[in-house]
Amino acid sequence: MKMRSSNNLIRGFKEKFTEKMNAGNAQIKSTANLPKRMKTLDYYLVNHENKPAQTSKTQVKTVKLTERIQVKTSKVLHHLFRCSENLYNRANALLIKGTHQFVLTKGRSTQKAGKLIPYRPLERELKDEPEYRALPAQTSQQILLLLQRNWKAFFEAYADWKKHPEKYEKRPQSPKLKSNGEALLIFTNQQVKVKGNLLWFPRRTQIDPIRVNVARIGKLKQVRILPKGYYAIVEIIYEREVKIPSVINDQKNRMLALDLGVRNTICAVNNCGLRPFIVKGGAIKWINQYYNKLRAKYQTIYANHRIKGNTKRLQQLDRKRNNKIEDLFHKLSKAIIQYCIYNSISMVVIEYNEQWKQRINLGKRNNQNFVGIPFYRLIGKIKYKAELKGIKVVLVGESHTSKCSFLDNESIEHHDTYKGKRGIYRPKARGGNGKIEFGLFKTAQGKIINSDVNGAYNILRKAFPKAISADGIEGLGLVPYSVSFAELERLVNQKSAQDVIPKASKVDGIEAAGSCLLFRIRNNK
Repeated sequence: MKMRSSNNLIRGFKEKFTEKMNAGNAQIKSTANLPKRMKTLDYYLVNHENKPAQTSKTQVKTVKLTERIQVKTSKVLHHLFRCSENLYNRANALLIKGTHQFVLTKGRSTQKAGKLIPYRPLERELKDEPEYRALPAQTSQQILLLLQRNWKAFFEAYADWKKHPEKYEKRPQSPKLKSNGEALLIFTNQQVKVKGNLLWFPRRTQIDPIRVNVARIGKLKQVRILPKGYYAIVEIIYEREVKIPSVINDQKNRMLALDLGVRNTICAVNNCGLRPFIVKGGAIKWINQYYNKLRAKYQTIYANHRIKGNTKRLQQLDRKRNNKIEDLFHKLSKAIIQYCIYNSISMVVIEYNEQWKQRINLGKRNNQNFVGIPFYRLIGKIKYKAELKGIKVVLVGESHTSKCSFLDNESIEHHDTYKGKRGIYRPKARGGNGKIEFGLFKTAQGKIINSDVNGAYNILRKAFPKAISADGIEGLGLVPYSVSFAELERLVNQKSAQDVIPKASKVDGIEAAGSCLLFRIRNNK
């Protein structure tokens, strides 16, 4: 009886799903191919009766991240830093001497003339030395491995320099002996443990535990402590699995291009039909100018009193300035990534040249401002935050992007005569200040647009020539709206395209021919 009732029940469900299949609502054609163990009441109810529609799966990716914590140094840390430097210098002296003569005395010889001593013979040579035994064994091993990597990097750079000397400012130098008195400490994940909300170090080191954010730290890989004078930076390297939104994965052609600068820290344009925006650089310029002023003042005082070296006051000044810029860059990079997620942008193109701060000639004040802004830190923050969200970052050289005219479809390369012109003279009779405005760019057609917007569009066009065309850009696509660091929330708190357009009450600019209208539109307050 039980067998018949169950067969009748299954037959009834088969008929029910046959009807649904004919109506176009069934998600399976038949149950003939289903395993016998699945032909149960629970299977039908759970997997077919109330099953939601399938959506694209979210990718899971493992990334390596670094958490940086600033701590006050102690006598214990200073002692360990000195022990680390002693071991580094002792091993480095052996490697330097070993490139010229035989220096190994313990174990079987594996040293070759003029070659780098391998790690194993080097570690065997120093294992019983006081410099090695002053630190935990794994910490000493990590310091020797670090020195080995430095020497291998030198040999690779030297070989490349001999083939392509034009790529280098000068001949690569081999690792030198440290003379600062302190060197970094390295601990493996077998030495340090996270218990509760504290990071514990080996008992032998006598380092006090450090409070950490347990919710943010994933699988621990390594911990490094960097000496910075009166304070130290603890770098916690860990791995974490992140989920990449499927919306970003599906949007392959939506791009954002960033033009970096001093007056405007960032000018961002896109190929999505959204209005460009500019982040003003006044906050960073003020921090750098105030820092340079105080540092010059203190150095003058120390020179008069014949005080040499990097004093604690100068270290405090450096730390305060660096922390402020780090905070601003974190906020800016976060706002940019949120802007990309909000608008389903899957790729960010950033201008960057490795040697753009070498031998620049922008004038004394502009040189000081440009060199003092750590643009590569900002790029690094954008890159790792973009990776967490599945957004790709592409770096492209900025050569000729600011001189070539985007609206005239001018090829991005050197020209003896360019179609456009940077810097527009604006007489006071027309609302100008009687000076040349280098923030504007005049095209061959007579249109005047923001020079940073022109450069940013060229950066996008240089990286992906087919990503955007000047024929489809007009009106608000050429007129940026500006935000300060205090107004970064405006980038993501927008319900429509009109929400980001400020009301035009005061205009510090000129009208241009065609659909290219106004610049530097200020908010109506």
